[in-house]
Amino acid sequence: MSLSDRIFDSAWSHLLCQRAKSLAGGTSSGLALYGAAGRRDPVGLFIDIEQYEPDLEERRASDPLVIAAIERSIEEPLDDDCVSLLVALSRIHREVDPVDWGASLRDLALKYGFSVPKAPGPLTRLNHFLVRVERERWGFRLGYGQPPDKWLA
Repeated sequence: MSLSDRIFDSAWSHLLCQRAKSLAGGTSSGLALYGAAGRRDPVGLFIDIEQYEPDLEERRASDPLVIAAIERSIEEPLDDDCVSLLVALSRIHREVDPVDWGASLRDLALKYGFSVPKAPGPLTRLNHFLVRVERERWGFRLGYGQPPDKWLA
């Protein structure tokens, strides 16, 4: 499975489980890589907590500092197709209503030639746990700060 496939599958599961935009907390009403209530946009999803800096919030998905933070997090370089995919995923998160994310993600899958993953079920703690396990299986450490065996503790 290519890195682009893993990025798409992870973002697909994440967005359809999250079912809401990642919004900045406090007085800001903008979108956020790391948002309130533990939400993340599809780019923030790939930035490990140790690589996260608040000034990344002001940058676009294709910004070299954002790309560098992702590459350090996933320990793999991003090619132009991966960056283009992240920009498209960010655009869906930013511009499309969450109820329409599934259709937009399917369109994106067709554009890139990805198979469409199975749609996740209702939002539950178990679904979030399973998505985290899948992310770890793909080699992404994605900001949980602990290895998977500590998630149940």
